Amino acid sequence: MPASLLQVSIIVDDPGAVVGFYADLFDAPEEHTVNPEGYRGVIVGEGILGFNEPAARGKLGLSGSESEAQRSSDDVGYFTVQLDADHEVDRLLSKALTLGGTVLKGPMVTPFGWYIAVLRDPHGNAFRLASTRGPVKLRTLSD
Repeated sequence: MPASLLQVSIIVDDPGAVVGFYADLFDAPEEHTVNPEGYRGVIVGEGILGFNEPAARGKLGLSGSESEAQRSSDDVGYFTVQLDADHEVDRLLSKALTLGGTVLKGPMVTPFGWYIAVLRDPHGNAFRLASTRGPVKLRTLSD
C-alpha cells in the first residue's frame, strides 16, 4: 500500500478556537477519532488538520517554548488546501476574511500555474488556498 498523508498538526495556544476557524471556513466536521487532551482537529478532504496545545511538545519529545508568546514571530511553516477551481479560492478567501483571517499575498497565478491566496488565520497561522487547475502529479528527482 502506498503511503499517504494522514494528518498535519500545528501547535497553538488554544486548539478549540483555531479549529473553530477552520471548521467554519471549510464547512468541515470536527475529527473525534484522534482526541487526546489538548488536541482538536478537522477533517479536510481525506486528511486531518490538527491543533495541539504547547504541552504536546513534551509528550512528543519536541523542543520549543510552551506558549505562543515565548516563540519567535517568524513563520516556521504553512499548509496548502487544494480546491477544485479558481472561484473556490476566491469564495473561501472572502469567507476567511469574514471569519477574521487576513490576506498575506494574492490571489495570484504562480509560475507553475496554480491560482493561490496566502492567508493568516486569526491566531497567526499561515496557510494557502490553491486551485491547481487539474490533478497534481508529484515528481521525484528520478522522474
